[in-house]
Amino acid sequence: MALLILVLIETGLRIANYGNDYTTFVTLSPQFDDLLTLNPDLPKKFFSESVAVPSPIKDAFYRSKKADSFRIFVLGGSSAAGFPYISNVSFGGFLKRKLEVLYPSRNFEVVNLGISAVNSFFMRDIIEDVLDQKPDLILIYAGHNEYYGAFGAASNDIAVHSTTAADIILTLRELKIYQLLSDMISWTTSIFSDGRESSPRTLMESMVGENIVEKDSDVYTTGINNFRANLDQILGECSRSGVPVILGGLTSNLMQAPLQNIISDDNKSNETYMKGINEIEEGNLSGAYESLIEAKDLDALRFRAPSEMNEAVFSMAEKYNFHVVKIDSLFRSYSSNGIPGYNIFTDHLHPGIKGYKLMADLYVNEIIKQNIIDAGISSVDTKKIDIYLAGEIPYTKLDSAYTAIQLRVLLNSYPFKKNTDVIRILNDVNLNSLTDSLAMAIVTNKLTWEAAHKQLAEYYFGREMYDKFYLEINVLIENKPYNENLYRYAADKLFSRQEYNIAGRTLVKLNRRHPGAYSSKMLGIVAYESKSYNRAVYFLNQSLKYSTDDPETYFRLSASYYQMKEFEKALQNIKNCIKLDPDFPNADKIYHSLTLPDQIQN
Repeated sequence: MALLILVLIETGLRIANYGNDYTTFVTLSPQFDDLLTLNPDLPKKFFSESVAVPSPIKDAFYRSKKADSFRIFVLGGSSAAGFPYISNVSFGGFLKRKLEVLYPSRNFEVVNLGISAVNSFFMRDIIEDVLDQKPDLILIYAGHNEYYGAFGAASNDIAVHSTTAADIILTLRELKIYQLLSDMISWTTSIFSDGRESSPRTLMESMVGENIVEKDSDVYTTGINNFRANLDQILGECSRSGVPVILGGLTSNLMQAPLQNIISDDNKSNETYMKGINEIEEGNLSGAYESLIEAKDLDALRFRAPSEMNEAVFSMAEKYNFHVVKIDSLFRSYSSNGIPGYNIFTDHLHPGIKGYKLMADLYVNEIIKQNIIDAGISSVDTKKIDIYLAGEIPYTKLDSAYTAIQLRVLLNSYPFKKNTDVIRILNDVNLNSLTDSLAMAIVTNKLTWEAAHKQLAEYYFGREMYDKFYLEINVLIENKPYNENLYRYAADKLFSRQEYNIAGRTLVKLNRRHPGAYSSKMLGIVAYESKSYNRAVYFLNQSLKYSTDDPETYFRLSASYYQMKEFEKALQNIKNCIKLDPDFPNADKIYHSLTLPDQIQN
């Protein structure tokens, strides 16, 4: 009887849509109902209400996979997401842009599922749903969050010591009755609280507290065993589904002093670290690398994955015959002393922009090497591709200022410093420009990231700084490549100022990703204005394949043929223009000039 009552309550709550829906993928928005994205509520399933729950990236993909689409999912934590930067300069972002140039005949969907502070438990929970979306490839870079991430073995939020325990908790959290009880407890707690808000803390500080995890301790071993078991299941599912996976070998900043020093610098980790620093000064670089690796492994504040996590990555990949890219070896080759440090990292483990680009190149090279993409690769020189892409990086001074503030807060908070105040750190930031002020508005949630870029774009446009206007809008376009309105907005604004060449940069992207009458017509006009009449004719005729009811297309086509001295074709197209719109500006005048006997004869 009691069970029946519980079932009835659960059913009623579900009918009433009470609580959170933890479906992995949901419709992006009513405006884009043909697109899916990672459920923004899903991370709440893995964190308690005492933590500022991180938000997923709103990358989108088509509900019904298109025939020419190559779909890639990226799995991992904050390094996969691209922290401390925007997702445009994550390794997934760099990878997508490079693949688009290398394989121009394919449409790439690179869906970044990386979220700060999640780990292999999160990936294990969603992998079946990811595979249901018919990916062509999965990229994984994970392993740093196994101790303090969601369900980590030493998490200050919810520590989990076995995969079975995680399954039980996750099952309970999906029940509406459980959510109701949690809400009631939270409501009761708020009534009896003193009403004072605690000082805001970074996510790192919230998740770790002061949980020391000594090497070879029970918690240390649990973290490694959980990671290995979860990775085993994830890769096993991918293998059985026939989906290729490329994993990234873990790397971190070896020049970072042990984070354990925040508690006490009298520890084995610090002693070994100082030994490594001395070996660098003595020129013993191979010995220094080994010492610094050991110091990182001994660091009992485990924000950097110990070497055993990396061994799990390689052994599990070998078990299922998947490939691993050696990111640490690559980073070492770009470090003057062979030791990855602040030359390539922003903090203890998050790469800088250069580092994320190098990671992307490594994954791309492995994709090519394994011949994973069934399409003809462009014969364009790789160096030329890199030069082109370097000029199109969707990252502006606004993003740089935003990142600088985020890093300032992070590096002045626990575990880098003790007893710090986030509000004071933010108050000490000097705001010297509109860009700085907008960046601070994003950090303090007074403006959305999109609104700040749009505001800055309008500022530049009003001051006739059209190149900078384009760069701000291009950031938004690359962040939401599915939103055709952004391309049109930029192109129309630039056309209104006759900035055809800059507009063309946007239109080329629109035409490649969303070919149609508008993009083809506008590229035809750009070509006409640059006196490339053959190219103009090509694009304008392409536009007519999509739509034959636009008088301007015929008008521009007539003008292009006229410049090429193909007067019969010019006459036919101006007739079509007038047929659609007898009052189209200057159309009647051109028609009469083309029907003059001497004009037709010539």
